[in-house]
Amino acid sequence: GGDFGVKEATEAATTGQAARRVALLSGRVLWTLAVRAMPGLMACRTEFGPSTPFKGFHVNRSLHMTRQTGVLIETLAALGAKVRGCSCSIFSTQRHATAAFAKAGTSAVFAGIGETLPEYWWCAEQVMTVPGQGGRDRLVDDGGEATLLIHKGKEFERKALKCRGVSKETITGWRRRREMAAKDELLSRTDFFPLTPFKSLHVKASLHMTIQTGVLIETLAALGAKVRGCSCSIFSTQRHATAAFAKAGTSAVFAGIGVALNLSASQLAPQELSIIAWAFGMLGVNNPTLFHALVVRAVPQLESFAMGGLLKLAWGSAASGVDVELFMTIQNEVIARLEQVDLRSCSELSRNALLQDTLGLLWASNFAGCCSRNLLTSARLVIRQAGAIMDRAHGPSSSPACESLGGLRSSEADLWQPASTPQTILDLPDRVVIFKHPGWEVHSQHTELRLSSILQATLGKRFAIMHDEEHQCGFLHRLDVPSSGLVLVDKTYEAYYDLNVQLNAGEIARDYVILCHGWVRPCLKDIKAKVYWRGLLPASAGDQGKPSLTRLKVTAHARHSSTVLSLVVVRITTGRRHQIRSHFSHLGHPTVCDGKYTAEATFRSGQDICTRNVLHRYRPRLP
Repeated sequence: GGDFGVKEATEAATTGQAARRVALLSGRVLWTLAVRAMPGLMACRTEFGPSTPFKGFHVNRSLHMTRQTGVLIETLAALGAKVRGCSCSIFSTQRHATAAFAKAGTSAVFAGIGETLPEYWWCAEQVMTVPGQGGRDRLVDDGGEATLLIHKGKEFERKALKCRGVSKETITGWRRRREMAAKDELLSRTDFFPLTPFKSLHVKASLHMTIQTGVLIETLAALGAKVRGCSCSIFSTQRHATAAFAKAGTSAVFAGIGVALNLSASQLAPQELSIIAWAFGMLGVNNPTLFHALVVRAVPQLESFAMGGLLKLAWGSAASGVDVELFMTIQNEVIARLEQVDLRSCSELSRNALLQDTLGLLWASNFAGCCSRNLLTSARLVIRQAGAIMDRAHGPSSSPACESLGGLRSSEADLWQPASTPQTILDLPDRVVIFKHPGWEVHSQHTELRLSSILQATLGKRFAIMHDEEHQCGFLHRLDVPSSGLVLVDKTYEAYYDLNVQLNAGEIARDYVILCHGWVRPCLKDIKAKVYWRGLLPASAGDQGKPSLTRLKVTAHARHSSTVLSLVVVRITTGRRHQIRSHFSHLGHPTVCDGKYTAEATFRSGQDICTRNVLHRYRPRLP
């Protein structure tokens, strides 16, 4: 009597019998009737039983627990097999049949009436776990659950082969691993990290989501490992640490439960709400209910948010789920603040912070499709005023033509010929358009050929912004070293900020043409994968990182020998590092002759077509 329970099954597990104590007599009577109704199995017992052909077989069975399957199992046992079994679902156990199994003692049985799913899977695990033995070599499976367990086990075996070490993060984890090691169940252990790089290693982390564990994970990433992690319990996530993980970008972190609990349980400060919203965007959280809970708590407090906090809130909304009402409320708050700002009384530090936050809000609003004309007008006025103030502070700038850069070429065809220096395409009083050849870097310290260096050398100090690293030496945007195309350079701070307003508001279009591997589907119109990068490592496109959008149009398909190609025109609405190259590589259509985002064989096949990366910016379209 009594209902089936895990405790009862556990007590009986040592003998291999976890059946209910039910009416044994009626069970065996029905069992006898089933034997008479299955003469084929009885004939097998009579003919082959004495020779026990199944001797040494270890059989797992996952079948309906009925008297008919009982006859089958007893036949296997009579032929010499050792059988261990359970039901094939929580509804497939007959009370009297289970009792008869237990009474007969021909096999180890784990089943009972009224099993819950957790209890069923516990029983299935006991069937697969044979104390002191290596497991079973035969499977009789009706519902497929046992087969599923075997395949999952094989899957995790493959993963275990790649696991080279386990670190001790806490005393609890150390004790658990020590117990497993004592039983010889631990796959591998390390008490220290080897001094060799962790390149190509994929590390799984289940830790308290704290700043301290963040240092550990960043160390693994610094040594070359790719890390994916989650919290080790629902109570072990610190919201500021989760946000820091997202900012650092060292690993993919899935720890939203703690954040959800914090959102629903308390009134959070503006700074905390803005960090959570921003972390949602970085982590790729797409949960409308959760984000709505954040919005409900944020809107009444908007006046208390700093400009940087409003930016994080807007950016998170744009990245993880647009809330139009939130955007309009944020924009109205920003407009009111911009109307009251006095730039002449601001320090240089606070003024630059205001400009960057305002530009970021413009970008987020435009990316979300919610940028109002009033916000754009107010932002343009304040930002251009700030640029004019900075120009006056650095003294007047002259604007001679840039003949020393090479002047205009006689024809467009000349631009594709090898050249020792970039060429001037357009020279205006406050800005200049430069043609960059492959191999030149726009502005940084990674190559010897830099546009910033040649501009500084030829134009001297007549334009102060060209020596201002904080303002990108006047460059509005960059272009990858192996690529070619047109680059906008500003000569004044006012022009620099004016063009930045246009760029972040989506008024400037950057158009490219690329040649890529494979035949891109003509119906494909845009790529929305997020882009993540760290340091000088290649960027990666996927579910996490900064929101990115690449629009495209396939103009031609071609074939060169055995290589198929696509000619594609591209327009980017976000300017992430290596955005086009990482996006097309993510699709499986890397650009031709791209050594960073293609396999070696693909790269070599591309060199037969062209000796340079075929990515060219042919037009920056201004309003």
